[in-house]
Amino acid sequence: MWDDGRHGDGSGGDGLFAGQILPQTDLSVVSFFVEAMDALGNVNTWPRFESESIVSAPMALYQVDDQVYPTDRPLLRVITSEEERDELSRIGMLPWNKSSDAQMNATFISQQGAEIKVHYLAGLRLRGSTSRLGTPKNRRVNFRSDDPWKGKGAVILNAVNVPSQIIGSMLFRSAGVPSATARPVQFLENGQNHARPDG
Repeated sequence: MWDDGRHGDGSGGDGLFAGQILPQTDLSVVSFFVEAMDALGNVNTWPRFESESIVSAPMALYQVDDQVYPTDRPLLRVITSEEERDELSRIGMLPWNKSSDAQMNATFISQQGAEIKVHYLAGLRLRGSTSRLGTPKNRRVNFRSDDPWKGKGAVILNAVNVPSQIIGSMLFRSAGVPSATARPVQFLENGQNHARPDG
């Protein structure tokens, strides 16, 4: 990255750094980290990892997407590496791992109107017990304690019996009974909407 005023970084020496990333194909998932070195040779990375563990370290992820998703509902996106997405899809296929809560590294992006929030290094896992056998599977997104989403440490995405979940939440809250807030959203996982067309 550069701070010389010639790489999209503003004015030279202003403390704003920029770099260029080569073009990627549509729906490519790209993992990245940032490494900084000062004049004394001190090095730091984000996300933090030991240099020998770079292969297994959680990386920040983004996805190239040429689509425009017009919707009046909130749009929630989760991005994982293909390896971890495959591992998540295999949970429940074998008797010994059907109850696994193994968490995958993910980037979570929420968009409602013009408001866009990005949370790197979130955790993505399956949610539920009997619903793990259905398609699509429910998801839970966990956020780091230093980077909550709208003050929340987790979001549950239920894909089973969605209308009854929303109506039940509304009825319980209307009656003054403590209940989780539920609302319909559009959910994309690595750019794919896995919702069943039959609802």
